[in-house]
Amino acid sequence: MNLGHLASVEWILITILLLLLVASGGFGVSRSRIPQVGRQLERIEAKLDLMLANLGVQYVPPAQLPWQKIADDPGRKIEAIKAHRDEYGSSLAGAKRAVEDYLRGRDL
Repeated sequence: MNLGHLASVEWILITILLLLLVASGGFGVSRSRIPQVGRQLERIEAKLDLMLANLGVQYVPPAQLPWQKIADDPGRKIEAIKAHRDEYGSSLAGAKRAVEDYLRGRDL
């Protein structure tokens, strides 16, 4: 596959995602809309999977970060928060939020 073609496909996908973000009201989502947004994201992911399959593009997820590997062990949440703080220099609250968001997203 031509790399120039792949780059144009990536821009098309980014444009579609940005349009969907704007159409859904931007980044601010009320708690009452969270289930609806979750269903919309599932549909978007399914469509993107179909587009990638039709283009013959294999999706390879990014490698896990060290703090994510630690967070995958249920008994090491505090250690994952410390690792996140060490890696990014984030505050305790920020690192805790990042680890909890990761765990919540992983369980979807």
